[in-house]
Amino acid sequence: MFSSSLSGAQAAPPPKTPAALIHRAVATQGGYDANAWWIETPEGVVLIDALMLRSDARALVAAIRSTGKALRAVLITHAHADHFGGLPQVRAAFPGVPIVATRATADGMRTVHEQGLAPNGWLRALGEEYEHTLVTPTQIAQSGDTLRFAGLTFIIRDYGAVESDNNSAIFVPALKAVFTGDLTVHGASFYAGGPDARLALRALPRLRADHPGDVTAYAGHYGPRPLDRTVDDNLAQVRRLHAVTALVGSSPANRTPTGDLTLEAKRLLLLLTAMQTADRADYGVGAVGMARFLVPGLVSSFVSDSARKTPDITQAVRDAMRPLLFLVGRYDIGDITVGPGGLYIDGQVVGAGGYRYHVSFSYDHAQARYRVTSRDETSGLIDVFEGTRDDAGTLTVSNVGPGTHYLDKGAKVFNRMHFVPRADGSWLWRVETGRGDGVWTQGLEQAMVRRPLP
Repeated sequence: MFSSSLSGAQAAPPPKTPAALIHRAVATQGGYDANAWWIETPEGVVLIDALMLRSDARALVAAIRSTGKALRAVLITHAHADHFGGLPQVRAAFPGVPIVATRATADGMRTVHEQGLAPNGWLRALGEEYEHTLVTPTQIAQSGDTLRFAGLTFIIRDYGAVESDNNSAIFVPALKAVFTGDLTVHGASFYAGGPDARLALRALPRLRADHPGDVTAYAGHYGPRPLDRTVDDNLAQVRRLHAVTALVGSSPANRTPTGDLTLEAKRLLLLLTAMQTADRADYGVGAVGMARFLVPGLVSSFVSDSARKTPDITQAVRDAMRPLLFLVGRYDIGDITVGPGGLYIDGQVVGAGGYRYHVSFSYDHAQARYRVTSRDETSGLIDVFEGTRDDAGTLTVSNVGPGTHYLDKGAKVFNRMHFVPRADGSWLWRVETGRGDGVWTQGLEQAMVRRPLP
């Protein structure tokens, strides 16, 4: 349950800063795989977040006690019960320890605790594993404050609401470490299901700008990773989720008179979201469960955004791309997802012999034709196909017009591809070869069946 990370290098100047080790306590699955990070120095221990379940918190306390050092402070990053619910056990073991949070986080802790223990509240389902007595911070910090505990400097900064009502990041300059709570995540789905999923698009760039250089993010769930790469990944996740929502919602048939998505459109969005999150860690709730958390915030953001007029060209392209949603999914040969803005569909495909291809579907509004580009990740060669959809919904494209043929004993060989939707949600991928004279010979035909969601 516990692992130790050797991230605490010998501190840089000032010379009085002690050497330090960063340790990680991981909650059991019932505690949503949450992290509590604790920093050990010659002068004591500082704990960041406190898990939730009584059993997890008791194991955390035992690990800290095993050092034989005093717990100098507890810092709370945000007001989610899986990060502060273990405070009663921590305080009972270390009476008088300062518990520090900003005002926004402290206020949010009380709200979450009381709502969770209300009749039918979600925390009641945890039974005796959740302590019904709330322990609140004993010290309120201002955003931007510099604190000193166990010989280390801590800088706490608020980034406002994202998926929690407030999210603080705690920076330890001597360790080049920033403890981000739920503001970032590595290897898992980024939670963008709050009241406005766009908030992450504002908060994450600020987080990166405030912590430039070689800084490691220690998140509230799962492992550490360089901050800049983590932010890039989390932003990409949010943008793709927005793109899927924009593409689904771009059809008037998918909208209610009030501007909300119809129930059927929400079901489609739920499926598409689950497929995008399926290969990531899911906090123990599964891909569909994670999608259920995400969809409300995505829909709320879309409804708000839709009050602004969409450019005609953007709408025309989305109208053309929406019928290609049957392509999106997780397959044995690779994944196909909605690209930026809902204006593209992109995929990574592994071909025979281990070849990897990046495939992109787009629509040229001016010329009223679809384009499919395929880039060989081994050779760098790019193939371009053009074509149209027929009344049955089949997309047919060839590389005759673009002239991206290959040579067979000096003769030009072209390809034509058909993407054929089927009633059961799968589709056929047919590939034909020809010499450019209008005669085609069928080669590959493959049924594309989505992999089941975990």
